[in-house]
Amino acid sequence: MKVIIIEDIAHEVDLIKSLLKKMFPQVEVIGQADNVVDGVKLITSHNPDFILMDIEIMGGTSYDILNQIQRLNIPIDFEIIFLTGNRKFDYATMAFAYSALDFLTKPIDPILFESAINKAIERSNPQQYLNQIQLFMDLVRSPDNKNSKLAVHKIGGVISFVQIDQIVYLEADKEVTRFIFKNGEEVISSRNLGQYDQLLVNNHRFFSISNSILINLDELESYDHSEKIVTMSNHKRLYASRRGGQDLKNYINKNISLSEGKSESLINVFKNLFTNNGSSKVKIK
Repeated sequence: MKVIIIEDIAHEVDLIKSLLKKMFPQVEVIGQADNVVDGVKLITSHNPDFILMDIEIMGGTSYDILNQIQRLNIPIDFEIIFLTGNRKFDYATMAFAYSALDFLTKPIDPILFESAINKAIERSNPQQYLNQIQLFMDLVRSPDNKNSKLAVHKIGGVISFVQIDQIVYLEADKEVTRFIFKNGEEVISSRNLGQYDQLLVNNHRFFSISNSILINLDELESYDHSEKIVTMSNHKRLYASRRGGQDLKNYINKNISLSEGKSESLINVFKNLFTNNGSSKVKIK
C-alpha cells in the first residue's frame, strides 16, 4: 500500500515514518509535503491508498487541499487520516464528530495510530467513506449553518446518515444508543450516548432529562413535573431524573417558547406555568 504524508513539523514526519516501518512494513511512503501547494501536487500526480494529513499546514489547511482536489474533479478515493495538535472540542472536531470520521491528536499515540492505519487498510465500504468525507466537507464549508445530518456508527461497522430534526429522542442501552425517529424507525448506534450529548445539546434543540435520555425539544408534547413524566410526539412516556426534571422545569421557565412558530396561546401557557396557577404539568398542544 502507498501512503503520502502531509505534515509541516519534521519530527512528526520522522515519528510517522518510524511507526509505519515498525508496524506496517507493507506500507510504502511515496511522498511527503509540508504545504498546501505541494500537497495538492503530490495527490494529483500519485495514486495513494491513504494520506496522513495534518489539519494546519503551511499555506492553509487540509480542507484547502481537499477543496482544490474536488475542484479539479479528482475523486477522493483514498483514505485520509487527519492529524491535529488541538485537543479542544472546537469547530474542526465537531465536524469530525458529525461525519463520524476519526482523527489523531498529537503527540501521536502509537496504539491509536496502529488502530487508525488498520481501519484505513481494512475499509470495506468505500462509498460510505466518501459520503462521510462529503458530509465533513459540507460542514467545514458552511461553519455558520447548523448541520442537518449526523453520521451514526451502527453495530457491524455500517454508518447510517440520519436527519437530526427527525429524531424524537435518544436512549442509552448499556454501551449502545437507541435513536428513535418520527416515523417509528429505530437505529442502534454502537457508540455510547456521551458521543452525541455534546453535539446535540450544544448545537441543536436537544435536552438531557437523565443520564440515559436525550430528547428533541421540538418533539416534546407534555411534561408532568410532579411525576417527572415527559411525553413525546410519538406518545412515548419517558421518565426524567430528579435533576433532569428540575433542569427541564427551569428551562421551560426561562424559555417561554420551545420552538419558533409556536402559537401565541402556547406562549401564554408558558408565561403562566409554575407561577399563577401552581400547576406542575404543561401540555404542548
